Amino acid sequence: MKRLIFLVIIVIISQFSWAGKGEINFVETTVDLQKDGKALVVYTVQWKVISGEMHGFYFSGNDKLTPDFLHDSCYAVDTYGEKYGLDIQKVGADKWDIILAEGKGISWGSITYVFAFVADFHKAGYVDKTIRSDSTKLVVFNWSPVQWDEASSQDHYTLQLVLPGQVPDTDSLRNYVYENQLVLTEKFVNQKFKIDY
Repeated sequence: MKRLIFLVIIVIISQFSWAGKGEINFVETTVDLQKDGKALVVYTVQWKVISGEMHGFYFSGNDKLTPDFLHDSCYAVDTYGEKYGLDIQKVGADKWDIILAEGKGISWGSITYVFAFVADFHKAGYVDKTIRSDSTKLVVFNWSPVQWDEASSQDHYTLQLVLPGQVPDTDSLRNYVYENQLVLTEKFVNQKFKIDY
């Protein structure tokens, strides 16, 4: 019996030693918001493999947002351009295991994961209607992408928000947005982040 327990412990330890470790190079998130408050969300997360063989990661921190993953639109690409499918499994109330399909792993270079889901931002309370003091109707967008523990030395962290509606052809979209006050932000947002249109 002691021999069996010892063998099981050795197998468990060796499994942990094979698990890969990585750090995030960048996170890019696109939110394509629709008029009904639902949105297509696409995360592009590039990891650099530090040690072992990296298979995937846990995705959590969505708070009140409930992702409905579009499995056929999810994939990963390694340093050499090889493309992999992804297996995405819910493992907790707000936690998903996102791994390379068919048990694949990467032991060198970088791997860029692209995963997409649909979620109802209005139902979650991240999009709502309000009225300014001058009776101008506004829509509030109060959400940011998840924060990653492994991203302390990331190159960039980008959110692209695609809003419903059309703007006229113009030489300078930025000037059009500023002049017509189409996007208003809190002062702390302007101080903490770079914003462009």
